[in-house]
Amino acid sequence: MDKIISKLPIFNFVFGFITLIGGVIGYMTAQSIPSLGSGFFFGNLLMLSIWGCGQGKKDIKPKYWGFYLASIVSAFLLGFFVWRLMHGAKAMPAAIIIPLAIVGILANVYVLHKASLNEQLKQES
Repeated sequence: MDKIISKLPIFNFVFGFITLIGGVIGYMTAQSIPSLGSGFFFGNLLMLSIWGCGQGKKDIKPKYWGFYLASIVSAFLLGFFVWRLMHGAKAMPAAIIIPLAIVGILANVYVLHKASLNEQLKQES
């Protein structure tokens, strides 16, 4: 689990950067201000989540709010791009975001589940 916890914030950051760049590309190609705004907003949220995935100091509990934030943003992006794809939008941005969002959701939820199991084991002993 420690390997996933140490690598997942990097994945979330890269996913956020790709989302941000996708918004800029959407603006440059179609002059779409909503693409620019949503890419900037959701990309920055995913990049911000890296600070909530820290291990904390020895006397402080680990921080997990970043994993929650990344899970929620990934779920929203997944739902939005699946909806767009089903309603006839172009496949290109969805073909990149949908797989990344699925991996993001699964990995972040896995880490949160393992963390809650570890907390339960610590309380029982």
